[in-house]
Amino acid sequence: VAALVIENSDDEDLVITALLHDVVEDAGGLATLERVRAEFGDKIAENILWLSDSTETPRPPKRERNLAYIQKMLEAPEEIVLISCCDKIANLRSMAADHLILGNAIWSAYSLSPEETVANYQNLLQIYRRRLNNHRVVLLLAQALTAVCEIYNQLKDEKTEG
Repeated sequence: VAALVIENSDDEDLVITALLHDVVEDAGGLATLERVRAEFGDKIAENILWLSDSTETPRPPKRERNLAYIQKMLEAPEEIVLISCCDKIANLRSMAADHLILGNAIWSAYSLSPEETVANYQNLLQIYRRRLNNHRVVLLLAQALTAVCEIYNQLKDEKTEG
């Protein structure tokens, strides 16, 4: 994610935010956020809050988190939307790469169905288009999503044939 941000911004705070964007969700919640605040300052901590789908422990169900995240991206500062888009590019590229090795087993890693997973990325793409217009990262996200949609369509075809 940070590499994609570096390609599209020279703002050091955005790069640091990109490096740390998942720490609240994946590494200790609000206590970790306070460590980030102490070490990197309020701006980066606030940026990370924008990018976190939940600060609650335990986390709410994925559907709820996705809806809340979509709402946040409608309201977030443009630079946060840029980082978010880079994050989703990285996620989709990983899905496509994992599919090369694992095949359709990749879908078992997600708490939502393949259809809901793809639909969430499609919804986010629409928001990124609205917020960032034809920025390079939006085009990269569309490209990555197309690859994952092809994988999803193959899955649907296999289910229909089977």
